Amino acid sequence: MNATVNHRFDERNNLYVNGYYSRDRFRFDQNERYSYQNANASVEWRRIFNPLLTATFTGGYDHYDYKVINKEQPEEAYKLSFDINQYFVKTDFVWSAHDKHTLDWGMNMMYYNLNPGTFTPDGEASLIVGDRLQAEKALEYAVYVGDKWDITPAFSVNAGIRYSFFTALGPREYNLYDGNYLPSLSTLRLPVASRNRVVVSKPITGRSSAYPDGMSLKMVSR
Repeated sequence: MNATVNHRFDERNNLYVNGYYSRDRFRFDQNERYSYQNANASVEWRRIFNPLLTATFTGGYDHYDYKVINKEQPEEAYKLSFDINQYFVKTDFVWSAHDKHTLDWGMNMMYYNLNPGTFTPDGEASLIVGDRLQAEKALEYAVYVGDKWDITPAFSVNAGIRYSFFTALGPREYNLYDGNYLPSLSTLRLPVASRNRVVVSKPITGRSSAYPDGMSLKMVSR
């Protein structure tokens, strides 16, 4: 199911609202069922400042999840699920700076909230011990600038640069191991709790590195 609503306030301002939702379910037999769903929504405002400069401001939300249910053996019946949610905002500008040059630039930010997996018993007879992986959260930022150069009516060149910045967020717990041995339950030390920073452990060497708030774990320039 999807829907789109457009509204023109005046010659310089247009609003676009988009939404999408889907849910699918199937099974091989009565005891094994699968389901997954997608949903997203966005709001876009397009503003014409003058004949040479146009801007687009967008915000939105994306969701995906799946679930597996198995009831073949009542004492082993379980539910397995996963989901991810994303929130984003972005701005894009286009400026006709010259008869032969059109500049575009902007930025975007994405917030990730991921549930890597939840494993729970299904039914009172199930002996399954439930478990839930730690949630993962992160912020990703990016800025870019580009230029379209119309060298001749039949030949043009597009060039630009984009810089992105990725930051993992807490809170999380990370296991540290004795550096003199391979990781195992016997070499496990107390977990390290991280609330306002990201701690990366290296079990083989036993060393760890701490990254303060605002420091990126991945920086990409292209």
